[in-house]
Amino acid sequence: MNLELFKMLRKRNNLSARELSVKAGLSPSYVAKVESGSISPSVPIFVKLMKCLDCSMYEVYLIMFSEDST
Repeated sequence: MNLELFKMLRKRNNLSARELSVKAGLSPSYVAKVESGSISPSVPIFVKLMKCLDCSMYEVYLIMFSEDST
């Protein structure tokens, strides 16, 4: 998975990492680790983050697919 995905989506929504962590009910350090690629979120956490970032799974697929083809 693209390590920049979460950071890009967070910035698109004009959220700081701290604001995203509060919105998602996660610790700021956890969000930082996900963004840096130190850890991969579980499926439920991934879905929670995507909802907080107003991003559908289809949109994630399109982002990932477009990067694989370049």
